[in-house]
Amino acid sequence: MKKQQRFEEHVNANIKNILLPLVEKLILRYGQGKDLLQLKKEIENIVSSYGITISDPAFRLTRREIEICNMIRNGLTTKQIADLINISPITVERHRNNIRKKFGINNEKEVLSDYLRRL
Repeated sequence: MKKQQRFEEHVNANIKNILLPLVEKLILRYGQGKDLLQLKKEIENIVSSYGITISDPAFRLTRREIEICNMIRNGLTTKQIADLINISPITVERHRNNIRKKFGINNEKEVLSDYLRRL
């Protein structure tokens, strides 16, 4: 096993076994605020294969686009995303369109959130 692969496995294990339980305790203690729930979902994305796929340089996604992809995948609406990251809904829609182009989603019937969940 390569040194890099072992390192990645250790990081994933630490996230799953240390960081996620801590976030779950915070949620239990302080309630299910949208920021804590979003943090938990983002951490879960990191340790999933989705986290690796979405970061693939071939897609050429910006950091903001990756952030928005994660929120779309987790079921947030355009308005919720806009409110959460303090941008306009129109800007979120522009990002959605750019993301669709970068993934080659030309079929308007293809729902972006469904596509992202399948990655």
